[in-house]
Amino acid sequence: MSTHGGQVTLSIGGRPYTVACAAGEEDHIKRLAALVDEKMAQLGSARAPQASQNLLFCALLLADDLHERTAELAEVSASLAHVGRDRGASDDPALAPALEHFAEMLEKCADGLEGRLGSAAAMH
Repeated sequence: MSTHGGQVTLSIGGRPYTVACAAGEEDHIKRLAALVDEKMAQLGSARAPQASQNLLFCALLLADDLHERTAELAEVSASLAHVGRDRGASDDPALAPALEHFAEMLEKCADGLEGRLGSAAAMH
């Protein structure tokens, strides 16, 4: 993978792809491409007739992974909020606000992931 100005050349499924990116985003794009390439390798051969179909399947697999992680974060967040309400007053007065803050942070992460999932779907 190489970088030229505002572009990054990536290798996915053994094929080169050049994409434009914002300055400073090159390493992030390369890490994302490595994830895509890993999923492509799981699908097997990326021969010419199958390359676009494999990229589609790869995108769907990654979107599914993201969806599962978002659901897991939401579940953990809800559990922590519940624990904070149940235990905060009786055990440790400092615990409830800390757990509530942590739950809010997880909810923001889940919202951010959902936003990225929506943005990624809109791009394709």
